[in-house]
Amino acid sequence: MRTYVILFFICLLLAGVSTAETGTVGYTGVGNSDSRLTYARGHVHSNETHTASANQKITWFHLYFSTLDDSATVGVAAYVISSGVPTTRLGQVATLSSTSSSYHWDSVAVDISMVSGTTYGMAVGDTTGDIRLKYNLGANGDHRSFDAGSSLNTSWNQDTRSSAYYSMYFTWESDSATTTSITRRRRKLIQKLLNSGN
Repeated sequence: MRTYVILFFICLLLAGVSTAETGTVGYTGVGNSDSRLTYARGHVHSNETHTASANQKITWFHLYFSTLDDSATVGVAAYVISSGVPTTRLGQVATLSSTSSSYHWDSVAVDISMVSGTTYGMAVGDTTGDIRLKYNLGANGDHRSFDAGSSLNTSWNQDTRSSAYYSMYFTWESDSATTTSITRRRRKLIQKLLNSGN
């Protein structure tokens, strides 16, 4: 019986451990200035974008905003960033709604897979009503890109730069299974169990 118990614990030590990585992309702070959202705007600076690795996906969009209307909606999405320019939208547009004139964080859950080696940034647009956003100004004029209109189209239509970066970000996660790696500590524990069975 003792031998079986020892073998059971050795199997547990040899088994792979599932780990989940997470991260945020964009600006998680609250900006000092505010403006009305009239054009679609997207983060393009390297500080607010993310180059995906294998098996990574976007799970949440987060936006800090308010409205001066009784009810308003705003869309959020991710775009492929190529040479510092938004190009193609990734997946569908997610929608947030608000009736509050007070600034607040709101989030929407999504499940959007990213392509390894591709860079992504968050964009905001597709408004109904008066949407207000918070932002800060960076040192360079390349933090934000304007689209020609307010819609979050499948392709970004224009690239007009600004030094503003907005209080918006997305959360990503990845799942990776490690099945073959045995740490030095595990090897010592296995050896100790084997010795105890002698």
